Amino acid sequence: MNVVIWIFQGILGLAFLMAGFMKISQSKEVLKEKIGGWVDRVALVYIRGIGALEIIGALGMIIPIFADNSPLILVLSTILLISLMIGAAGLHGVRKEYKEMIPSILFIGMLSFILYSKWTLITTIL
Repeated sequence: MNVVIWIFQGILGLAFLMAGFMKISQSKEVLKEKIGGWVDRVALVYIRGIGALEIIGALGMIIPIFADNSPLILVLSTILLISLMIGAAGLHGVRKEYKEMIPSILFIGMLSFILYSKWTLITTIL
């Protein structure tokens, strides 16, 4: 079970790391081409903030794999990323971009699996 969780952590960590760096480093025009029209509706400072939160969440996914495997760091970063993905799915839903909601929903599922497995570990320790 831990191997599956580590694989999910690695995949999600890399995906959010790449997405976050793209959001904090690219111009609004480039982002509009790469990630969609929602960029026009959001101020650049918020896009940069989302990117920074994605990087923080990604590091919280990746670091426990190589460090002490602290479940608390993983739980907190998982909650952060689930919140971001709920916001992303909601934004796509409001814009009637139902096809674009699919990755967010899949990420929510994978993150929820990680959260559940580590949450049960934390509650048994406490």
